[in-house]
Amino acid sequence: MGFFIPFFYTLFTLFHTTCFVVYAKPFAIVPTSLMAKAFLQFMSALNGDLGVTLLVTRLIMFSVWYYNGAYDYWVVSALLPLSVCSLLGNIMGIAESFDSRKIYSEPLKKIGKNQDMPDMFSPIFWTRYNNPLFFGKDTVVTSNVSYATEAEKKSISTHDKFLRLDIIRHSSLGPNSNRPVFIFIHGGAWSSGHKTTPYPLLKALAQDKWVVVSVDYRLAPVDPYPAALVDAKRALRWVKDNIKGYGGDPSFISVGGNSAGGHIAGVLALTPNEKEYQPGFEQVDTRVNACVMINAVTDLNTLAGWFATVVSGRRPGDDHTKFLQSHSPIFLVQKESVPFLTFHGESDTIVPHENAVKFTRKFEGIAPEKITSISLPRATHIYHILSCPRTHYQAFFIERWLSHAHKTGKSL
Repeated sequence: MGFFIPFFYTLFTLFHTTCFVVYAKPFAIVPTSLMAKAFLQFMSALNGDLGVTLLVTRLIMFSVWYYNGAYDYWVVSALLPLSVCSLLGNIMGIAESFDSRKIYSEPLKKIGKNQDMPDMFSPIFWTRYNNPLFFGKDTVVTSNVSYATEAEKKSISTHDKFLRLDIIRHSSLGPNSNRPVFIFIHGGAWSSGHKTTPYPLLKALAQDKWVVVSVDYRLAPVDPYPAALVDAKRALRWVKDNIKGYGGDPSFISVGGNSAGGHIAGVLALTPNEKEYQPGFEQVDTRVNACVMINAVTDLNTLAGWFATVVSGRRPGDDHTKFLQSHSPIFLVQKESVPFLTFHGESDTIVPHENAVKFTRKFEGIAPEKITSISLPRATHIYHILSCPRTHYQAFFIERWLSHAHKTGKSL
C-alpha cells in the first residue's frame, strides 16, 4: 500500500485540479482533436454542472484517504493545498450553476412567469435538479416508430433504423388531450448521436405535459447532408399526420435541437415548404411554430471546407459559398420567421459562442420581436446533456417560453 496510496491520491488531485482549470479558464487548453475538446468540456462540466455529485464524491474519497493513513505520506501532504484549492473551485462551480437561475428568471419577469421557479430550498431542487440519474416521473415512451413511407425505406442505401422516432409523453395523456408538441433533433456533428440520448429537457417537458418527439436521422458521411434535413422534414410530416393519436396538437408544433441537431432544427424552421428538401412530399406543409437552438452551429462558414466535403460529400476545391449560406440559419432569417430561442455556453470550445451572438444580432435587425437569446457564463458544449441545476432551470425556461410563443406567436 506504500506506493498505491500516494500514487492514486496524486492522480485524483491532478484530475480534479485540471477540472477546475478548464472550468475557470476554458480556452487555456484547447486541443485540435474533437475528442480531446469533448473530454475537456466534460471535465469542466464535472466541476460546475455536476458539482454537487463531484463534491460528495471528493468528500467520501478524502475520508477514505484519511482512514488509510494517506496524510502520513509527504507527497500527499505536499498536494493538500492543491486539493483544498480545487475543492474550493468545485464549490464555486456549484454556486455558479445554481446562479444561472437568475439568468433564466430575468426574461420571464416580462410575462410574470418566473414566480414558481424553484430555489435551493425547494424539494425539487434536490430530488430532480441535482439528481444526475433523473428519469422523468410519470412519463411513458413509445419507441422506434417509423416515420418514413415504404417507398422511402426502400430507396435509402442505409438501414431504415435511422428513420425512426420516439414519443415521450405524460402517462395521463390520451388521444384527445390536444397538448402542444416539441420535436427534438439530437446532436453529434451530423455523423453520430442517437434519439435515446437521455436529455433531461425532454423528460422535463413531458412531465409538464408537452408531447415530445425525439428523432433519429441518417448520418454523414454514409448519407451526406442534407439527408439529415430531409429526414427531419419527413419526421415533421409524420408528426402532423399522427401526433393527435398520442395526445398532441398538430396545430402547434415546435422544433429544437442541440449542436448539429440545433443547426438542423434551425434550417428546418427557416425553410418551410422548400420543395428541394421534400423529395416525394413536396405538397406537405412543413411549417413549424417555434424553434429552440442549444449550442447550435448558425454559420457554416466557420466549418467551411470540412462541412462541405466531409459532412456533405461535395467535391474538394469547388466554391461552396452558396451551398454553405443556403444551409446556415444566419442567412435564412426573414421578417416572417417563427419565434426563435437560442442558448449558448460562453465556455463552448467546440461551437464558438460567437455563432449565437452574430445570429442574435442578425435576427434582432430583421424581426426583434421574434428572438430571445440566452448566454450562459462558463457553460460548456455539453452542459444540457447533464442533469444539473443549469439544465433544469433551462427546461423550466423553455417550457414557459414555448407556452408564451404558443399563446402570442412571439418571443419574449
